[in-house]
Amino acid sequence: MDINKIYCGDVIEVLKTFPDNVINSVVTSPPYWGQRNYNTYKWEGGNDDTCDHEDARIKSRFDYSMGDLQRSYKNTDAKIYMNTCPKCGAVKIDNQIGNESHFEQYINNMVNVFKEIKRVLRNDGTIWLNVGDTYSTSPIGIYNGGTFSGSKHSTETSGQLDKSKSSIPKKSLIGIPMRLSLRLIDELNLILRNTIIWHKPNPFPHPVKDRFTNDFEYLFFFSKKQKYYFNQQFEPSVSEPGKFKNMRTTWTIPTDSTGGGGTGIHVAPYPERLIEVPILASVPKNGIILDPFMGSGTTAVVAKKHGFNWVGIDLNQDYINSAMKRIDLAERPII
Repeated sequence: MDINKIYCGDVIEVLKTFPDNVINSVVTSPPYWGQRNYNTYKWEGGNDDTCDHEDARIKSRFDYSMGDLQRSYKNTDAKIYMNTCPKCGAVKIDNQIGNESHFEQYINNMVNVFKEIKRVLRNDGTIWLNVGDTYSTSPIGIYNGGTFSGSKHSTETSGQLDKSKSSIPKKSLIGIPMRLSLRLIDELNLILRNTIIWHKPNPFPHPVKDRFTNDFEYLFFFSKKQKYYFNQQFEPSVSEPGKFKNMRTTWTIPTDSTGGGGTGIHVAPYPERLIEVPILASVPKNGIILDPFMGSGTTAVVAKKHGFNWVGIDLNQDYINSAMKRIDLAERPII
């Protein structure tokens, strides 16, 4: 395993090449279920190597009627295709996590990833997992011969993934963060030390009128064993100015709307401030931080700025190239 490098490939297969008990801390935000298509598919087979597979593309309402908000995000999401090209017969193969047909399959895949993560994590290591929830909703609608099928008013879906095909009542939050955290406790014996609330003062706007606007996400703090490395963090005391107290579990931090730090193409980065405290709290000098879903490279950027080593994994080579440019621009600490 090489440090300060992003490996390209399926996360489990790459992790299998890493030795046991080498990582000090895992800081990551995996793809949320049903939120975005990260354009990692490949076409295999078929009888025409020159086919562009455009006949397999599924056109949605986004292609025909877009508001300002939809228009601004149109070019950031991958195109949605059928699984088989009707023109050449090629099959679309996509190993990305987050586009599973059912949320239980997504959680199963995540548990399998964290089995490998637990193996490579040192016995005194910790895991910081940021994961979001989603609603049980129908697709936005597919354009078919002049008519749209599917929901006319669904505003919180991604592509054509139908998130309502389960036992969860339609329009209900599915509870993915809680379901996943309980599976990691029950099946992997990870120890949940804190559930941190990431409060967003600038939440993404949703044109909903029958519920409140969501303005927080979860950051789960796990340890592998009961005793682990932890550098206590403090915050100013409100009741006693000039004094400090043990840091609380509600963190107010704005979202990062810069598209990967202003240099990247990844559209869902978490802010550097969100993971500064976890990194400072859980990584000793010369320690190694792993982000198995590196994305825009934020984990590596913060690690580099504070003088720590890091390792990343991502399925998309374009994201890796963009992240490495951003990491190279990050300033090393003055020693």
